[in-house]
Amino acid sequence: MPNCSTCTLTQGFQRDCESKPGGGHKQRLYLLNFCDLATGTEADFVRAYGSNVVEDITLALGKCFYEIVAEKNLVNTTQTRNDNGSISQVVNFTLTTRALAGTKYEAAQAANDIVDQLIKADGEFVAILVERDGTAFVYGVQSGLEVTASERTTGSAQTDTPAFAITLTAVDSSHAPALDTTVYTITPCA
Repeated sequence: MPNCSTCTLTQGFQRDCESKPGGGHKQRLYLLNFCDLATGTEADFVRAYGSNVVEDITLALGKCFYEIVAEKNLVNTTQTRNDNGSISQVVNFTLTTRALAGTKYEAAQAANDIVDQLIKADGEFVAILVERDGTAFVYGVQSGLEVTASERTTGSAQTDTPAFAITLTAVDSSHAPALDTTVYTITPCA
């Protein structure tokens, strides 16, 4: 069973959908502390009978998802079958200071704070990725996702924005299930 983080994710961040450098459709990534589930087990993910489709996620009272609205191509996932039959689920996302409100200094500090929360957490996370076409998948259902890598880059061109690349990894017994967003509404934190 995944651990509850002693340094939990307590703030979300999002980018204004109206201004998107580079164009393209958005991907949305939602993060949740695994211990914010009602029981902290896989039972909190209610599946359609006999399927790999999640229809409901039972959260503890007052808990919500932290939303990341990514610029084009800044979120990606891979799922790989291991020799022992388990599935490695990897969620990569890049947080740029453009994605945060405030002056460039405030945005840089906010990015540092968010990344520090993720890195220092000794618990796990659940991630929901809503793809460009609207389909959604839930990662870390069985074991929770852990931060396994982070990197800060400054860019090489004058117009490049400082960014953090974060990698979350889980090893589950199956691929990430789909989330039926026609039945379940993701509740982002205010």
